[in-house]
Amino acid sequence: MYAEIELIGRLTRKPNLQFSPTGMPICNFSVAVNKKGKSEANDSVTFFDVIAFRNKAELCAEYLDTGKLVFIKGDPQIRKWEDKEGAKHNKFEIVLQKIQFLSTKPGTSKQSLDREDDFVHEPDEDDIPL
Repeated sequence: MYAEIELIGRLTRKPNLQFSPTGMPICNFSVAVNKKGKSEANDSVTFFDVIAFRNKAELCAEYLDTGKLVFIKGDPQIRKWEDKEGAKHNKFEIVLQKIQFLSTKPGTSKQSLDREDDFVHEPDEDDIPL
């Protein structure tokens, strides 16, 4: 079986960087994806929670912010837990495999992050020969 999700959307909040008891970086953020309908009344927004680990977590926390446009590729998962009162909870989230920053910080170029490379430079329009 195989499941993978790809989406382009904007961050709804600043990424939250935390550390596991063993010191592993974990970053959580949410991405909103707009879907255009046949009319403006049929437009919709879907929100996806994303979780990143290790190097990707630290880079997301450093470079992403509310409103930034990103391409996300990851594995869907449903996390299940029980709270102190015994109530059961489920949460759908995407475990980040690859991210491409489509919005840039002033003075920087577009960046991409995947399992093989830390950063891959995306050419600007000025870099493309005519």
